Amino acid sequence: MPITLRNKAVEDRIRAVGKRTGEGPSAVIARAIGYVEERLNAEDEARKAKRVAAMERLRQQADEMFTDEDRAAIRREMEDLYDEDGLPK
Repeated sequence: MPITLRNKAVEDRIRAVGKRTGEGPSAVIARAIGYVEERLNAEDEARKAKRVAAMERLRQQADEMFTDEDRAAIRREMEDLYDEDGLPK
């Protein structure tokens, strides 16, 4: 689907970059979008890493909060909730 730019200043900037790089408008836009996609992907990965680190910290805190008796009680309760196939009783 064709895209029509209705912003003369943006068109002028695209053409100016194209003159400097020897590229046409489509190539300039494609390269610019590539940079944006790379940045967004890096931001997504950073958010993912931050969430994983937070989950790991939470898991470590949970390990410290529960005693062996607590864990055994949780396992007993889980056994009462689910059958041997993991389905609710």
